[in-house]
Amino acid sequence: HPKSAGMDFASTSNARMSGDEVESVQSSVEAIKQLTKRATQQAEQGVDHDGRVLSQLGALKQKLAVEKISMEATINNLSTSSQNSQHKLDIVNKEVAELLSQISELRSQLEEAHRNKSDVEARLHAAELEK
Repeated sequence: HPKSAGMDFASTSNARMSGDEVESVQSSVEAIKQLTKRATQQAEQGVDHDGRVLSQLGALKQKLAVEKISMEATINNLSTSSQNSQHKLDIVNKEVAELLSQISELRSQLEEAHRNKSDVEARLHAAELEK
């Protein structure tokens, strides 16, 4: 006898299934199997994808670690070079200061020599006038 859409579970559990109903159930079971198979494949692909992503992240982490070490080495080299340059600059500044001091002393001596020469010339000129 035909089943109505509104029948409850108790009344359907005692009834026999027709061939169409069996085919419908088998079709549903097959559809569920296909969905399960597809879901399993997608999950496996997801695991594969996650594995690739993790592998890529690991490779990126290694590259960044190498880059960090390289940058630190460059910074250290620049710092050492800067310190060496600063030391050389300090030496040059000291030498320049010493040279400026020596030049100042020589100027004083030159001015003194000019004064002495002028004094001698003036005395010589005065002596000639007295003759």
